[in-house]
Amino acid sequence: MEKDGKSLVDVPLTERKTILKQSVKEGSHIIINDFVEEKGEQFYQAVLQHDLEGMVAKRKDSCYEQGLRTGSWLKVKNLKTCDCVIFGCSKGERARESTFGALVVGLYDKRGKPVYVAHVGTGFTDKLLKDLYSQFQTIKSDVEPFQVRGMETVTWLEPKLVCEVIYQVVTRDCMLRMPRLHRLRIDKEPGECTVDQIMGRVKCF
Repeated sequence: MEKDGKSLVDVPLTERKTILKQSVKEGSHIIINDFVEEKGEQFYQAVLQHDLEGMVAKRKDSCYEQGLRTGSWLKVKNLKTCDCVIFGCSKGERARESTFGALVVGLYDKRGKPVYVAHVGTGFTDKLLKDLYSQFQTIKSDVEPFQVRGMETVTWLEPKLVCEVIYQVVTRDCMLRMPRLHRLRIDKEPGECTVDQIMGRVKCF
């Protein structure tokens, strides 16, 4: 990051933005993002209203710290949740060799047919991994409800368990992007977990 051969990494953010506007002209292929000051909460509400992925909050006096994660800027994501049925799990490796790798989760479409929407590999405590693995031993199934892309070995399960999954967006091919386990839903029946929960996010069903 430099201007006329001079490094700008130690220049505060507001000054860098001023230099950028003075140096670059907007056009059909270039748009300079504006910024909002002192109205972050209102801006975030607008992000939610328009169902955008999120926003980035930065300190005005922050310098450019390449390769570092500091408190000078934060990603504020628009996260969503979806109650999914656990249809299977992948084989565990390394630290999870004795349990499982990821949950294979899905939803029921309008015809009651299972639809694959994600494999969820984060959000577990060690205790939950062991508890789930123990439960899986009693509900293994030979039924393959759907095909899973990019996953060779899947242990299929009877659709008896429901979990709440946090995700960022629904992709064009109807997958939950950046899924993470939030909690188990022992208060919800698998049949209640339908694609209606995500149909408004993208037209794919």
